[in-house]
Amino acid sequence: MLKRPNPGETEEDLLRIQDECLAARDKSAARAIKQFILSSTEATPPKKSRFRAKQEEKKELHSAQADNDVDMEHEIDSKTSNL
Repeated sequence: MLKRPNPGETEEDLLRIQDECLAARDKSAARAIKQFILSSTEATPPKKSRFRAKQEEKKELHSAQADNDVDMEHEIDSKTSNL
């Protein structure tokens, strides 16, 4: 814990106390907690909203249907070319 300056201290004493205070400031608990929170959020991907999940599901279904349509067209083309 940091000490408070006394009324009889000189300017040099106050500067020394200020330097000690600034040196101790780097070791604050808030900074350590903030770094822990930031590092833990980087490890887990952000959770998707329900709206986003449904949009992606629709997109996947649409692309699967489009692929199926292309396959059917290719199959029809190959059958007609055999005739």
